[in-house]
Amino acid sequence: MAHIGLIACASKKRALAAQARDLYDSALFQKSREYVEYNCDSWYVLSAKHGLVTPTEIIAPYEETLNTKSVEERRDWADRVWASLQARL
Repeated sequence: MAHIGLIACASKKRALAAQARDLYDSALFQKSREYVEYNCDSWYVLSAKHGLVTPTEIIAPYEETLNTKSVEERRDWADRVWASLQARL
């Protein structure tokens, strides 16, 4: 059975576009990345703006959070992430 890791995005980001694995600049994200790279067969970032993101996907910095979204918007986001995850697996 494959082990898949999911890491939440972080509000602190680098100033320029980068691979998702390198864009988020927080200690928690970095520790989570180390954990999934060591323990999982593959992993993804859960981006508040982009949904399910591969570690090598290049994305620009953004200011978006699920904390300010309505319940309906968060459910829509979760449905998109779930569909993306199912399609990849």
